[in-house]
Amino acid sequence: MKILHSLCDTRHFVNEIKKKGLSMGLVPTMGALHEGHLSLVRESKRQCDVTIVSIFVNPTQFGPKEDFKAYPRTMDEDSILLKKEGVDAIFSPSSDDMYPQDGLAATQVFVPELSTLYCGVSRPHFFNGVCMLVSRLFHCIPADKAFFGEKDFQQLTIIKKMVRDLLIPIHIVGCPLIREKNGLAMSSRNRYLSGPEFDEASRLYLALSEARQSFYNGETSSHILTTRIRSLLIRNGYINMDYCVLVNPVTLQEEAVARKGARLLVAGWIGKTRLIDTLML
Repeated sequence: MKILHSLCDTRHFVNEIKKKGLSMGLVPTMGALHEGHLSLVRESKRQCDVTIVSIFVNPTQFGPKEDFKAYPRTMDEDSILLKKEGVDAIFSPSSDDMYPQDGLAATQVFVPELSTLYCGVSRPHFFNGVCMLVSRLFHCIPADKAFFGEKDFQQLTIIKKMVRDLLIPIHIVGCPLIREKNGLAMSSRNRYLSGPEFDEASRLYLALSEARQSFYNGETSSHILTTRIRSLLIRNGYINMDYCVLVNPVTLQEEAVARKGARLLVAGWIGKTRLIDTLML
């Protein structure tokens, strides 16, 4: 497994792959890998000849009061995991490589309408930073396919639209969300949770599941379904809610009437840790 730091070495590696006519999969990450990330790696290996994992903690998607400096950086442990999975290369660039100029003054790429919804309200900088980085990654590593988890469903939808709008020749593959044994969606930020908080966070999935069961039992009012989720979470101590919505899976617009295939999206805080989750009806 190669560890690629410089853009020059990365381009050389990519060119050699292309000369051999091999298909290439890219799994973008910020490191602190868990089973959710590894599931993306396995899907890339299943669909592509060569798999590259990028590890880069992106400064442009963190706000001034967020946890950029505290975000876990576990390159040694990540490398061991990826080598065991048979990854062909890790791309781990520096901030100077990805943002040659001041990141805030650099050319920006963003998807205006979708980026201002939901997570974009409480984190207005976030999706602009995601698009800035991912578009750069796609230029550094022009893979055939890129793999993203459905846990970050709004992010996945925005990246798909960015690729369509900018005519980037890469296929975006959304992969199923992976959960802890208690139902909590796997996330690098779960390591911030204390033991009691980790247990309490499982109620997020339980609330979503109860709402989905209510839909299967005949309830089609989006307002009633999301109100039940909020009530359950607030009642059980998950009180710092950010949002809870039922949306169209393509446009992300809120749906008044629930239908099969619609997406429940929820976000909130347990202590100082912000968590998101999603469930398809």
